[in-house]
Amino acid sequence: MGRRFCFHEIDVLGGWISDVVVLFIVDAAALAILLLVSAKDVNSTWIAASTRSDRWLAGVASPITLRSVIHASASNLFILTGAPGSGKTAILARLRDELWCVDEPAREVLAEQRASGGSGTWDQNPSLFVHLLLQRSIEKYQMAVRSGKKAVFDRGIPDCVVYAIRAGTDPRPSLTAVDVYRYHPHALFLEPWRDIYTTDEERIMSFDETLSFSETLRDVYMRSGYRPVDVPRGSVDDRAAFVREMIDRSGVVP
Repeated sequence: MGRRFCFHEIDVLGGWISDVVVLFIVDAAALAILLLVSAKDVNSTWIAASTRSDRWLAGVASPITLRSVIHASASNLFILTGAPGSGKTAILARLRDELWCVDEPAREVLAEQRASGGSGTWDQNPSLFVHLLLQRSIEKYQMAVRSGKKAVFDRGIPDCVVYAIRAGTDPRPSLTAVDVYRYHPHALFLEPWRDIYTTDEERIMSFDETLSFSETLRDVYMRSGYRPVDVPRGSVDDRAAFVREMIDRSGVVP
């Protein structure tokens, strides 16, 4: 296989040329992934629905075509992820004055689809929902890369793999994106917490379902090369302080 590249290696080219090269590769990879997604019938069922990533791994090999071209690890892009209703939104609300917090794409997609009368929602067409979720997640990643700022994402592209598994749709476009669009290797992780869990119009899982979601999510992140860092339970302020400290302590990881 060809040599992998990452942003800090490309940067040694120097000056504005390196920035152009990075953005060109990121955009080219995005186009390739979206063409791959578009080439598939998002209404087709590619694999049996599963809530465990070992079944996904047993049936689908991780794509290697794009990862031989670029393996970009953005050390200033952080993921805060975890089970639904585990407190991500509250933590990020505390950090917005200090960091660029990238909103969760799933809620945006669902709200837009319902407002426009589209069918790309989990209850109507989960395959289309996953397709739109991946598109939006890549767009948010590209925006953060272009900004050059330190950013914290409410869920990352690896989360799309979990949604694909649960929807019973083809996870390979999401797997390809996971391999191309890299974040800081430490993923901040929130475990399910029954005491704070609530449902709403968009969050319809039972608490027991969030346990299996969390198990699959952790497995996907670890198999994707990330190291989950558990955020301790506590007050919102204490949890936000932990996230802030972890980000401040994180340097460039080779």
